[in-house]
Order: sequence, then structure tokens, then C-alpha cells
Amino acid sequence: MRVLLKIILFTATCANAQSLDTLKIDSLKSPKFQMHIVADWYYAYNSSAPKTDVIPLYVSMNQNNQVNNNLSYIDLKYETKRFKARFIPAIGSFMGANSATEKGVFKNILEANTAVKLSKKKDLWLEGGILGSPYTNENPYSQEHLTYTRSLAAEYVPYYQAGLKVTYKYNQKWKGSLYLLNGWQQIYDLNTSKSFGTQLEYKPNSKDVFNWNTYVGNENSLQNPNFRTRYFTDLFWTHNFDGKFSFASCAYYGLQEVEMINGTREFLPWGQLNFSARYRMKKWGSFSGRVEYFKDNQNSLIQGLNQNLGFNCVGASVGYNNYLIPVILLRAECKTLHSINGDIFPSSSSNFGDNMVLFTVGLTAIF
Repeated sequence: MRVLLKIILFTATCANAQSLDTLKIDSLKSPKFQMHIVADWYYAYNSSAPKTDVIPLYVSMNQNNQVNNNLSYIDLKYETKRFKARFIPAIGSFMGANSATEKGVFKNILEANTAVKLSKKKDLWLEGGILGSPYTNENPYSQEHLTYTRSLAAEYVPYYQAGLKVTYKYNQKWKGSLYLLNGWQQIYDLNTSKSFGTQLEYKPNSKDVFNWNTYVGNENSLQNPNFRTRYFTDLFWTHNFDGKFSFASCAYYGLQEVEMINGTREFLPWGQLNFSARYRMKKWGSFSGRVEYFKDNQNSLIQGLNQNLGFNCVGASVGYNNYLIPVILLRAECKTLHSINGDIFPSSSSNFGDNMVLFTVGLTAIF
């Protein structure tokens, strides 16, 4: 909180050094500098285990039976023809859970990166710093998505990455990126080995976007001393995101190489498939929903539940979304997960149950 206040004061001091007319011209007519402020507050309730403090499996909206701040941030952008910079300090329960392994001030940094255009004629950029993740169609910013809460797919891929990124936009339809990374969602390199990622984006028209992403990297660390190379690929498709009827679909598959006690190596698979949709009405906001399937039978990524059983579940959610005023978005969602393998979710009636039901209401202010 102190770090965020210092950043706000510093930004305000810089702004005061310019005239009000200069700021208006810069931000509206020639948008080199932009600033957006977002505050996302929520109440979540896990009816399957009402006395627990934390909702298992999630870093988004994960505090149970309390009003809490999910994610509040200041998005600072500066852009010219050959240079870009972005800095997003943030606070909230999402940051506390998602950045738990980071050190010091980096626990409160969502993104911090700069980019330079390498060619005058071609759309070729080199970017470095703390970068937003390309994996799945979901990111931390709830107001940008069809459903309020995140899918399991998004919770078990990186939300951010640290490293270098080279992006080339061939034309209006095709764009590709190469990543050199410290690892799978880590700012501080945990093993000195570098990881690699790719992204290929295809926009055949104004309504459809296809993305294919890959990741390869050594995930050995003190927390996972037997982990070796991780292989991952995902494919997602979004359609008519700003239209009356919109949908998004994502599928991914991963393999985690693990060194066993006897010295042999095995590959532990995991994967998922999800589909979400939204229908907008003129006066009454919109309704949204999601169905998903996630399988990690050998607990290569999802750990901390009933270790006697692997993770294999289906889920569904329905939600309502409406702007009360142009800058305040109200959202409500009911979500359920059902285990195919047996009792894996914390339960109030016994140690574990095969079902988890979550109710979430949120207010998001966007300035």
C-alpha cells in the first residue's frame, strides 16, 4: 500500500509540473501519455465450505465470505512512433495470491515494460520487462472478459512473465512474437535456465481472433526439485467480443517432465477445454456463462487438495453484468465445480466433497 501511495504522489507531482491545457492536448488529441485507474471490489461465498477463509484453486476473487479488493491498479502508458512504455502498480487479494513468491516491491507490480521499434519500415518491436502473458484469452482485468470470474484454465497458466519479447506484425491479419523468459510466471529466475515462448495471432476479419501459443522451459526449483522441462501449448478463439452475442473458446495441453526417485523420468500431462459466451440486451445489461473441463490426474500443477486423488473436474457458471453508470460495472456470478475422481474439495460436512459452489458479486470502477 505504501509503495502504491508513493507512486500516486509521484505521478501527481509530475502532472502538476505541466499546465492543464498541455495535459488535455496530450491525452485527448495526441495520446502519447495515458492513465487509467481501475478498482475491482467483490464479495465471494463458498457454500460448500462457508467457514474457510480462502477459496481453493483460485487466485482471482479468492477470499471467502468477506468484502475484499480483488485488483486495484493504475495503468500508465506512454507511446510514440518508435517507443512504448507501460507501468501498472497494483494491490488486492489477487496480487497477494498471484505474486506470493515474488520479492519486495515486485509483489505489487502487475506489468512494467518498455518497447522500441527496430525498423522504420517494418512493424518490428523489441520489448522487455514484466510482460502480460499470452496464454489463454483471459488476463487479470475482469472488465475485459465475458465472465466476471476466471476459468481454471487462466488460473493455471502465467498471468505475467519476465523477459524479452520480439514482435513482428506482417499485416492486418498476421502477427507473431518470440519470448525469452526467466520461467513460468517468475520475475526472479529460480534456476538460471532460460525459457522460450511463442505466439501466433491470426485475425481473418474484424470479429474473429485466433491465437496459438507455446512454452518450453526448465521448471526445476527449491519448491519443485524433481521438476525438469515443461512443454505447453494452447489455442484460443474469440468471436465478436464487442457485439451483441460474443463467445470465446480455449484449449490447452501440457507435459511436465519429472525425475523420479529411481532416476528415471516421466512426463505428467494436464489439459483443459472451456467455452464462454455473453448475450447483450439494450437496456438490461448482459448475461454470460461458461462451461469448462480440467484434467490433472497426477497433480502436476494443481496441488494442495486431496492428494489421494488426482484432479479431474467439470465446471459451469452463469452471470449477469450491467453498467450502473458509465464508470461502474456491476457483476454477479454463480459457479460450480464437480469432481469426476471423487471427493477433492474442502467441505463443511466432511473433510472433502465432490462439489464446490461459489457465489460472487463485484463492483468495478473504471476511470
